[in-house]
Amino acid sequence: MENKNSNVMRVPGATLYYEVCGSGPMLLLIHEAGGTARSYDGLVRRLSDHYTIITYDRRGLGHSRLDDPREEPHIEQHSDDAHRLLAELGTDYEAAYVFGDKDGAAIAMDLVARHPEQVYTLVAYEPPTHLPPEAAQNREARTQLGLAALEHVFPQVRIVLASGSECEDESYQNAAAIADQLGVDFIAFPCATTHPREFARQLHRILGTYQASIQA
Repeated sequence: MENKNSNVMRVPGATLYYEVCGSGPMLLLIHEAGGTARSYDGLVRRLSDHYTIITYDRRGLGHSRLDDPREEPHIEQHSDDAHRLLAELGTDYEAAYVFGDKDGAAIAMDLVARHPEQVYTLVAYEPPTHLPPEAAQNREARTQLGLAALEHVFPQVRIVLASGSECEDESYQNAAAIADQLGVDFIAFPCATTHPREFARQLHRILGTYQASIQA
């Protein structure tokens, strides 16, 4: 793994801490609540030979400071932070790959809805609905996730819903239901905790397949 470069960036209402590592197409990783940029160290180590990987502490977490510590950031602020990071570190002509985990996936979906030109492929891993699986079919659940606007994203954005394959629990069923509702791919992943190497390979396989389709 190449050495990481760390820096901070001012955004409205906060200062974001981020790290960049590797070379190749840009891959932004958006962690779940309670995590930090370091949550993805294992994934970065396994994929940095293939991608320029951006990890960051979401506003109010880790080293990313809020101007007002009493503020409770909402999803639009988080997705705007991701948008600004990609605009700062990317280019005007090359979109990025994005992986979001849990509520980080909901943030990534909102990013795609608002800035589809910045994303080639989004892998949304177990986005939360807070609703039973059968309710994930209705418009309320889709709106809660910021998915209603995804019906109008530009056609070059590929969206993949994902979940762990160890057990078909509520998260698995919700992700599969949302994928079915939106008409996008649903792909099972091995457990990141017990099979980190296989998890990284699955992510690379998905992104690599799309890279090949762009080049073809």
